[in-house]
Amino acid sequence: MTLPTGRLEVNDGDTVTLQLRTPDGRTVDVSLSRRDVGKLLSGGALRAILPAGVADLDAAERVSKVLSATRRVDPQVISYFETALEQGFTADKMLGPRQMLGPVHAQIEVLDELRRHARPGTTEPLLRLLARYAEFAGWLHQDAGDVTAAVWWSDRGSQWAQSIGDYQMVAYMLIRRSNIALADDDPVNVVDLAAAARKVPGPISPKLQALAAQQEARGWALHGEADQFRKRLDLAANLLPGMRASAPPFRAGVKARAGRAAKARAVP
Repeated sequence: MTLPTGRLEVNDGDTVTLQLRTPDGRTVDVSLSRRDVGKLLSGGALRAILPAGVADLDAAERVSKVLSATRRVDPQVISYFETALEQGFTADKMLGPRQMLGPVHAQIEVLDELRRHARPGTTEPLLRLLARYAEFAGWLHQDAGDVTAAVWWSDRGSQWAQSIGDYQMVAYMLIRRSNIALADDDPVNVVDLAAAARKVPGPISPKLQALAAQQEARGWALHGEADQFRKRLDLAANLLPGMRASAPPFRAGVKARAGRAAKARAVP
């Protein structure tokens, strides 16, 4: 993967210019506020804001303009950060959670600042994306062994999802919390949180219903209750034929990460 190179130039006033040389040899100047540059430098996330593979000058310029005057939500900027998140999933597989936490936190800070300064009534795309980033942050903390932070970020993601009525994501975050409880040896929460996921209002996809039933089965197994364990596994199996072939949009890369979680805490 080829990374762009660049240098920082401090301007008069409240801006810093990042001169970025893209992989194909072109150059673009991106103007950021000193505050945003400080956040990104402290989090090691300049490559997250201008990630590997940036070859679209318009995309880079749009990010710069929106960071400088955050009053509306630009769909192409949302797309830009969505791409960065997808790249984060891939980078996590190669680098591990400790290398990814700083950049992901810095991305969340910038996105939340965009939300704070956006016009009311226009923030749904940002909140939907922030919920996905918070889920990823929770996963990274869990993978790094910090259960407290994993719970905090998972709850934050659930709050952002609830604020826009994204009940698919709300249900998924309850399943994530159940998974964290499994890693924390809390079988009561494993069962209760997974069961709550199946009770979330609104149509919940068969895939999420099956994941929740599987989590409940794990909790009952820890209790040594074989009948309940088998009932939940049967429920999950019955739901699988109704699954859509594609993964939910907030769960790109779910299979690899779920496999790592399973290895971390095997169920008898």
